Amino acid sequence: MYQDNINLCIVLLVTLIFITTISARRYVRVLALESFNRKEIYSTPTAKKIHGRENHLTPLKSRSSQNESLQQTFGIQNAFTSAEEGYVKEFVKMSRGLVNISSDSWDIIASTTQDAVERWKSDVQGACESRFEVELVPIVQSLTLNAVLTALFFLKKEAATKGVPFKALTKLAKAINDSWIMSKQKDTLIAFEHNDQLRTALIEVLPDENISNPRENPLNLILPGFETMWRIVLRCFLEVAYKTGKAHSNWKEALVNYSEKPTAEQFKRVFLPDRVSANSLVKEALRLYPPTKRIHRAWREASSPKPKEVAGDIEACHLSTSIWGLTAGQFDPSRWEKVTREQEEAFLPFGSKPFECPAKPLFGPRLVGLLVGTLLSAFSHDLTLVSVYGDTVEFGTKRLNNERSGCYDLYLELVRN
Repeated sequence: MYQDNINLCIVLLVTLIFITTISARRYVRVLALESFNRKEIYSTPTAKKIHGRENHLTPLKSRSSQNESLQQTFGIQNAFTSAEEGYVKEFVKMSRGLVNISSDSWDIIASTTQDAVERWKSDVQGACESRFEVELVPIVQSLTLNAVLTALFFLKKEAATKGVPFKALTKLAKAINDSWIMSKQKDTLIAFEHNDQLRTALIEVLPDENISNPRENPLNLILPGFETMWRIVLRCFLEVAYKTGKAHSNWKEALVNYSEKPTAEQFKRVFLPDRVSANSLVKEALRLYPPTKRIHRAWREASSPKPKEVAGDIEACHLSTSIWGLTAGQFDPSRWEKVTREQEEAFLPFGSKPFECPAKPLFGPRLVGLLVGTLLSAFSHDLTLVSVYGDTVEFGTKRLNNERSGCYDLYLELVRN
């Protein structure tokens, strides 16, 4: 699930940083100056100019050139790594078709997710006499990957992930995550054709897919759906089960009920006393913990042969106290009962036109809610969250760390009845 847009509000801080906006907007106010006083804000209708200087790269080239490392690392060619307009349009069209999930298909995704959780619990609980600890991140990654594979690959084949060992899902999720981290530095990047860990894990899960052709590589679809989604699932689960949600039992009820009956109506059903729904809980998690904090683009002026790097600061849009009020840094799903137009425009977890994520309308948020609800149903009532040292974890009032590795080293202490 990648977030994208090229209509930007330009910001200057060491390197140019721009803020994603909606194309029809005449002006943008999405950054709290009091919080980012070193940034200089430039508001433009289309952000194709900075100080009157035009970007001489096409929107597709501006985007794809910043994703070259992903193309090398994962051996892919999709809408994020290609500057070929015709191919990009076809890829987006195909993606929209895949995430247009029917009600029956949602039931299948829910049942396979619940089955995966039960398989995992059966395996790990059967291996201990009374209690043990297991790391939280791999569980969330594996369940997210299981759901993404079901939706994008197994539904059309009328198959299921039941035949895929849970360890194989864990191995592939870890290989993708490790490769993503290594791709950020040239000296650690491993080209896909030499990445035996990733290739072996991918073949084990999807043996019939063509991983050698960049346009047919299944990672073209897996990465956008999995790579950012597992992080928002993790933080939403922690907020509801172990942080703010501990004082609001109806939050868990809303998500669990939706995961058991994954309809559009149930997703928006409000629960008293604060009229919170699964939809508002997911939206608030996406606002407070945007899985893509910045969107990078290449910018080349006529007088400069070498492009500069610019970045859209999504996180700044979501945390601005000028827009969201003094509680901008707090998890408060009730804020979605009534939002202003400015808040709607500043909410950009899926980007906006012309590069709006195909999963924005329904698929992305609903899948997050389904996964969080399944985790809450399966685990939160019979486990304790502990640190790597075995201490019970108690979160304060501050926002959770939104760095990729910010919630690692958290363990679920399972107690066998």
